[in-house]
Amino acid sequence: MLTPESYQFAWIIYILAVGGMMLAAYLLFRNFSSRSLALALVWPLTVILLTPVSADEGAAYLAPALIVAAFEWLAIGSEALGRSLLPMGVLLGIALTLEMLFFALRALWRRRFP
Repeated sequence: MLTPESYQFAWIIYILAVGGMMLAAYLLFRNFSSRSLALALVWPLTVILLTPVSADEGAAYLAPALIVAAFEWLAIGSEALGRSLLPMGVLLGIALTLEMLFFALRALWRRRFP
């Protein structure tokens, strides 16, 4: 049985693992031609891995949307993917929009104050 303490502990472990993966991805991509490219690759990956969705219909607990999508695809089929992929797609769109806005503002700032 899942207790609230074990649920919180599982999320803490998952977030620490994703943080380690993001650090490894950044260290891998930091030698690219620009750090902007490294950030442009790492932030969407972070959003994809950390988007929560309800684990089951009407469930009180949340789970990572990518994991829920994988299990629903394996157990039910592709028709059940919409419930978990929709929030992930919306948040990914928001994150990419904010990222483009950040890069545009940074380019304007650098042009104005070289």
